Amino acid sequence: DRVGKGMFLFIKNNLQMTEEEAKKSEPIVSQYIIDMRRVQLEYTDALEKQQQKATIRVNCRNQLVPILGQIRANRVFVEEARFRNEVRKLLQQRKNQQKKRRKSI
Repeated sequence: DRVGKGMFLFIKNNLQMTEEEAKKSEPIVSQYIIDMRRVQLEYTDALEKQQQKATIRVNCRNQLVPILGQIRANRVFVEEARFRNEVRKLLQQRKNQQKKRRKSI
């Protein structure tokens, strides 16, 4: 989906991946995103959800280490959080702009 592709491009650019690294890591990151969404929807218990997400992160990192190295593989999750924060900020800005437009009408 668009958000997943956007997230991968954000991560790719911020980690300055080579084309070969990007080609090898994209399917891993895409599956990671799918798995994280599945856990978010399927688990209602907060601790179980957190545990499942941690397991998915560790598995993803372990697959990325041979491609990116330990430090950059760990940074994937930092960049994911940055991407999510940027998206939240943009959505909040749009929401605020819509409120301003409604008030001015």
